[in-house]
Amino acid sequence: MAGGPGSATERAGFLGQARQAAVPIDRIVGSVEPSPCFDRHFRPTSQLPRARFERIATEIRCGRGMDPVELYQCGGDYYVLDGHHRIAVSRALGQRSVWASITEVRLAQPAHRTGKPDNRLA
Repeated sequence: MAGGPGSATERAGFLGQARQAAVPIDRIVGSVEPSPCFDRHFRPTSQLPRARFERIATEIRCGRGMDPVELYQCGGDYYVLDGHHRIAVSRALGQRSVWASITEVRLAQPAHRTGKPDNRLA
């Protein structure tokens, strides 16, 4: 996460201890840092991530599973720190949840609201 003025790092007043749990995919609303490879619904935006996407899908279909994704939880929403491809594949395969390592974030200062939707924590 970037640490510049006004960033989520600066606003974070508390980072809790990481825990693991299943998280409903529809509660994952954005990214800690923007990802040019995926849209806000975690759909690939180009052919660039395709090979990795297909490799992960093959592993899941073969029963190998996948490592937990890393999420920040802020209120009732979750933001991806690591695992965009795994979330995109899980969503595409119709899974309703992903196994995640979750760190709770409590903001010391509320994020600036511009009136337009933003799918990033930072």
